Amino acid sequence: MHDFERLGRAPYHLVLAGCVSGVAAPVGADELLGLVSSLMPLGAAGIVASVVPVNDIAVVPVMVALHEALQRGATLPEALLAARRAAGGDPLAEATAHSFLALGA
Repeated sequence: MHDFERLGRAPYHLVLAGCVSGVAAPVGADELLGLVSSLMPLGAAGIVASVVPVNDIAVVPVMVALHEALQRGATLPEALLAARRAAGGDPLAEATAHSFLALGA
């Protein structure tokens, strides 16, 4: 997070392929703290992040499919949907693809 704060403004869209990068922890009575909740106020409009641990090897084809959809002009939610559809039939790939959420725009 320190590196993003030094930029002054976060990237407009981010894909966070690492484990539990989308999880927020409660802090105090009315606040959540996490990478996503910290990036949004800095200017990130949309983030794809996992909310549970994911298998490093299983995430590779999911991220390839997601980035291919982004290159074709898909939005973040559309690209995530395309990655989920590409995982069809393989239980590990499907579970991995459904471990990610598209947050924001």
